[in-house]
Amino acid sequence: MIQPSPYPVGKSFALTFVDDTDLSTRENTEPVYDLLAKRGFWGTKTVWPSRAKRTSSFRRSDERDDIQEGSGSTLEDPDYAAFILQLKDRGFEIALHGVAAGNSTRQEIETGLAYFRHVIGQMPTINAFHRTNLENLYCGIHKLDSRLFRLIERLVDHSEYEGHKPGTPSFWGDIAHDTFRYVRLPFHTIDEVNTLKVNPSMPFRDRKRPHVRRWFAASDGADVVRFNRLLSESSVHRLARQRGVCVIYTHFAKGFARRRSGVHALDEAFVRTIDRVTSLPGAWFAAASDVLDRLEAVRGVSLQHEDKRIVLENTGERPVHDLVMRVPPGMEVFTREGRSLNTDDGTVLVPDLQPFASEELTTNQAGRQLIAASMPEIARRERTSIEYRNYVGLLRGWYRDRLHYLQAQSAH
Repeated sequence: MIQPSPYPVGKSFALTFVDDTDLSTRENTEPVYDLLAKRGFWGTKTVWPSRAKRTSSFRRSDERDDIQEGSGSTLEDPDYAAFILQLKDRGFEIALHGVAAGNSTRQEIETGLAYFRHVIGQMPTINAFHRTNLENLYCGIHKLDSRLFRLIERLVDHSEYEGHKPGTPSFWGDIAHDTFRYVRLPFHTIDEVNTLKVNPSMPFRDRKRPHVRRWFAASDGADVVRFNRLLSESSVHRLARQRGVCVIYTHFAKGFARRRSGVHALDEAFVRTIDRVTSLPGAWFAAASDVLDRLEAVRGVSLQHEDKRIVLENTGERPVHDLVMRVPPGMEVFTREGRSLNTDDGTVLVPDLQPFASEELTTNQAGRQLIAASMPEIARRERTSIEYRNYVGLLRGWYRDRLHYLQAQSAH
């Protein structure tokens, strides 16, 4: 069987991260990014453009104007903005974590997005909702299809998120749709290193939640303990064997660099984790939107193998550069002009497949195979599985964190 790969040449699995900006300052985050840049572990840093004007509260009745300090820096801080621009120049993606650490109205969201573009030079591709902000889209019961989980969520929180509800002060669903290609699913505790295994259709559409163009799931690396646990040696080797994708959702301000003798020093276990993971052959480290773009683009390619003829068609709007295809032993593939597309590692490399274009190839092995292009709408079963994995991960994460704490206490 011929198997198109979603990864670039020489890569067989992918790791990326989305760094939640909660508590982030230049002082506690810069050492982390210095290490990641030196090791070539690229990913996505979220920011707040604006300072909060009120608290973060998923019920209007609980909203207050008394803002607590310490939530983290914003782009209104010139030194922090300079740091973020340096990260962008080094190759990290800059994304949004909502426009502020507290609830925002539609007008404030528009102002915050404009300020993001003013500082960063472009609009964000990705948004990850902040905690309990009232303007979050499809959060609380609205993120759930399972009746049981909806009942639990309603009893526990009774939240009133309104970002997706026209006519409310915080409605901005149309703005979100026009601004972001991708939005992170509001599930925080998926305890699985291979995010693609849990969410094989990502990035996906969800017809029940139309104000978001594409959603994606993420795996739980919320703090330094969970990050190191997620990327344990056995877990990452399993990710490589499965040729999977790990999208880590993390907070690099939560324990990755701790103040010692007046300066922030990196957690030693985290350094060992990064050194080990970045030494693995075949790993692709890229910004989250680059990984999602590639998944979506390759999924839009159809393949038809009939006798000794192969036809590839790109049904998507993006070109697919350097499409790698794994082929059976001994199979040789040629262009119509007779040029071989086989590589030294046993794969086939198609250099360029333009949008809405097709390419006809020939091969020395007769066969019959059809791979249809897909722009996936998430299936109900898959979404239910994600919801289940989130709540199981919530309980499992609490138990493992407690166990880690008790072991640390006994060691001292």
